[in-house]
Amino acid sequence: MNSHNSKVLITSNDSRIRLYNIRTKEIERKYRGYSNTSSQIRASFSYDDRYIISGSEDSWFYIWRTEPNNNGSDSPLNAKLTRKQRRYFDRAYERIRVHNTMVTSAIFAPNPHVIMNYLYSSSSSSPSINRSISSTPTTPYLDHNRTRVTGACASSNSSEAPIAMNNTGSIYMMVTADSKGQLKLLVNRYHR
Repeated sequence: MNSHNSKVLITSNDSRIRLYNIRTKEIERKYRGYSNTSSQIRASFSYDDRYIISGSEDSWFYIWRTEPNNNGSDSPLNAKLTRKQRRYFDRAYERIRVHNTMVTSAIFAPNPHVIMNYLYSSSSSSPSINRSISSTPTTPYLDHNRTRVTGACASSNSSEAPIAMNNTGSIYMMVTADSKGQLKLLVNRYHR
């Protein structure tokens, strides 16, 4: 269910995710692209309801937008889209592969700004945590010696570090798990 309690996601074994409007009791969208023929893979909303994320049997995880982007402004355009445009939009997705086996779970972190602020405030007290950010995506990993999350790659330019503390931008953290129990944490700091 989304944050306004007005929409619900239904995943099924026909490799479709259906977005239902609870108030109108109608299906709004059918998202396609991921593979789910025999598993109990569940889709979920991002914290701001702009995206939907789901794992998949093909070892990728998938992300869809909930609303089309109209010249940089997000607004509900369901009524304005033709059937062909709606079908094209529902099939548009981004997929990311970070596992070698089936991705059984993929979710967005509910409050990524708090997590990022914690990571960067605690990084000043520990020399093993990189404070700078690179323009390439980083996959944090757990440092078992210090039990803190550290970045897998970072730039040497420390002037980029304040970008992570910017609470006005959209930061998305995704947590995925595969069928072997391996967890991955991905951070998208630069939202377009």
